[in-house]
Amino acid sequence: IFALLGIPTSSSWPNFRRLPNARSLRLPSHPPQLNPQAKIRAKIPFLTAAGTSLLLSLLSVNPANRPTATEVLAHSYFKEDPKPKSTALFPTFPSKAGQEKRRKGVISPSAPKRGDAPKIGEGGEVDLSGIFAGREEEEVGGGFALKLG
Repeated sequence: IFALLGIPTSSSWPNFRRLPNARSLRLPSHPPQLNPQAKIRAKIPFLTAAGTSLLLSLLSVNPANRPTATEVLAHSYFKEDPKPKSTALFPTFPSKAGQEKRRKGVISPSAPKRGDAPKIGEGGEVDLSGIFAGREEEEVGGGFALKLG
């Protein structure tokens, strides 16, 4: 955090030197001038301005300047597009830590055997129009969208 934001100063954290172990830290006497926003943008180039603002506030060296959980959840970063997907759309897997077993009785389709796959373009056209049916209601995510057709 010090490499990203710089070391605490009397203006960034007034009571830092009064902390029990602060005097034992070996900090440079003349810290380099840093631009924390530029450093974060260089390390995480896809982060928006609101994301950079949120990250800087969370990494503040002075605990009094850090936002509360309620303030973080109300931050504009969480209102930007792309919106997060619903947790119901996340895949679930058996927990090895919880010693869950795979469910028996759930029938999973097998892959087609060699030669059984439908032939495309050899006289027997295959209708693939249903592959993307219902995509209009899906939430946009990942920062991009494919335009088909």
